[in-house]
Amino acid sequence: MTLRLNLELTADASGLRGEIKLSEQDLAQLKTTAEQAGAGVQASVGRMSAGVEQAAQQFKQVRASLDPAAAALERYEAQQQAVKTALLANVATQDEANRVLALAKSQYDSVVAAASGYQEALRGFQQVRASLDPAVAALERYEAQQQAVQRAVAAGAASQEEASRVLALAAGQYESTTRALAGLDQAAREFDQIRASVDPAAAALARYEAQQEAVQRAVAAGVATEQEASRVLALAAGQYESTTRALSGVDQVAREFQQVRASIDPTTAALERYEAQQEAVQRAVAAGVVTQDEANRVLGLAKGQYDTYVATAAKAAAGTKNFGFGAQNAAFQLQDLVVQLQAGVPAARTPPVRAALRDSGIVGRS
Repeated sequence: MTLRLNLELTADASGLRGEIKLSEQDLAQLKTTAEQAGAGVQASVGRMSAGVEQAAQQFKQVRASLDPAAAALERYEAQQQAVKTALLANVATQDEANRVLALAKSQYDSVVAAASGYQEALRGFQQVRASLDPAVAALERYEAQQQAVQRAVAAGAASQEEASRVLALAAGQYESTTRALAGLDQAAREFDQIRASVDPAAAALARYEAQQEAVQRAVAAGVATEQEASRVLALAAGQYESTTRALSGVDQVAREFQQVRASIDPTTAALERYEAQQEAVQRAVAAGVVTQDEANRVLGLAKGQYDTYVATAAKAAAGTKNFGFGAQNAAFQLQDLVVQLQAGVPAARTPPVRAALRDSGIVGRS
């Protein structure tokens, strides 16, 4: 925009005065420009307001989709506004409006009460889950740390630099915990795999749990209906129960066999007694009833008792074996004696049978 300015100078005894004058055309142009600028500012403010309003509306929608209490409040406020509009338009009387508002208030109170119970149940579930799942507990602790730092920055209690440093430490702690837990999970999976490979009952349970999880994922993804899922789960449960019953019979047979073996084999009985002592000591340590030093001392005594018994049994078995060899040798010599006597060999020339019996240990020395 171009404006023409007229400068008029007046000189007198008091001095020189100047005055700038605009033509009517320039004044009109300046006014138009100012009005356009004002309209532009108003439009910009309007767009900003519309953007803020849209963001607020989107936030309300998200909050209502996640928070049943917030959704109920928005619905109740909309009902109140609709009743007011009806009253102003004379579409409804005051009595009708009061009755409708009372019903809306009752419905809102019911939803809020239910939502309060839901929130309490949710908090309880989260607490239980955090107490059982270290990964969830670590995540909740990290989120709480982030929120605390954000509140400190908003209140001016901490600078952004301090907040960044604290958040970096919290992130490092969380990542370290998750890495450690990942290693534990890997070890637990490997243990489960080994256990399943040697324990048919554990393998059946793992297979049944995997089937349940697969069915739940299928239902959540809409691949299977609830009715189909129930039917498949019933079949899986039947298969698992059949397997456990069969394995229970196998376990019973195995226990009976072990009992018979222990009753006729002292070494086996000693081994089972030693293993039972080890398990009892381990349970006592896990329950905090005894210290590890006390447990080690008891286990040392149990091991010494077991080793002594095994050594004694080994000596007894060796003696029995030697006696068997001696008796067999004496039997062969007696057989030779009978053959020689039947053949007419004089008794004086027969082997010294009694000496053989004495040497074999069947008769004592005189």
